[in-house]
Amino acid sequence: MDIKIEAPNHPHQEKLKEYYTDKLNQKYGGKGYITSIDVKVVEAKDDCVKVSIQTKPEGGTMLYADHTDPNEEVALKEVIRKLNHQIDKYKAHHNFDH
Repeated sequence: MDIKIEAPNHPHQEKLKEYYTDKLNQKYGGKGYITSIDVKVVEAKDDCVKVSIQTKPEGGTMLYADHTDPNEEVALKEVIRKLNHQIDKYKAHHNFDH
């Protein structure tokens, strides 16, 4: 799976990329219909962090989710939760079991 992570001005680039790559591989690595994921981490208003994830499953349309939170880890967990909801709809529509 191809994971592209953009985090302009993030103070911990290497740790961030390692952490996000690990989390996303754990979550989506076994799903063959997801071949690439684009992640963007940016500073938002009021000391919050916005995490957005975009992916295009095989034969499907682009899926996108984002979440803004003061805690970056919470933002990541929530954006994954939102994306999972869309992936579940995709799986149901395309009759995937995994």
